[in-house]
Amino acid sequence: FVAMRVMYTGIFFVNAPSIGAEVHLPLGGSKATGNGQREAGTASGRRATDYIAEQFQRDGLKVEKQTFSFDAFVEKETALQLSRATGQAPTQSVTARALMWSRPGTVEAEVVFVPGIGFPSDYGGLDVKGKIALIKRGNMTGADKVTNAANLGAAGVIIYNNAPGDFSLTLVNVSKIPAIAISGTDGD
Repeated sequence: FVAMRVMYTGIFFVNAPSIGAEVHLPLGGSKATGNGQREAGTASGRRATDYIAEQFQRDGLKVEKQTFSFDAFVEKETALQLSRATGQAPTQSVTARALMWSRPGTVEAEVVFVPGIGFPSDYGGLDVKGKIALIKRGNMTGADKVTNAANLGAAGVIIYNNAPGDFSLTLVNVSKIPAIAISGTDGD
């Protein structure tokens, strides 16, 4: 049989051509369903795989588990702490999320506001080399914003929302520098 997992839906699709049936099993997990996460490569993912395999074997189906490698992004901890000057104790913490596929890392540097939304022309006269570029969300992909900042030597990027609330972005590939997202309220 062939099994696929559709992310975020919590549903497994199983195509069993030998019996000519397709079965939809609500055994996947997501935060929304309250069933817990079962990402591939985790202990809970292995338990879910074993459970499903046992159910199919019980029903007389032949089960073969295949191992393969894949890229995964797991946000373990993201923190943004602000201080009045580099090297001083933090004076403010801001809620932040890593952009999916952001390079991991810790950056302690001056934050430079980039007017506009992060086009190369928005950096006219700005020195972001070794610094953190603060860029507004909008009209350009997050990947392009981060790439433009990295190409000009920035050590990191903070993208703030163009509306008051929080948001998240997915980069196309692993970025060259760490990149996070904050709310529009915190960015302004």
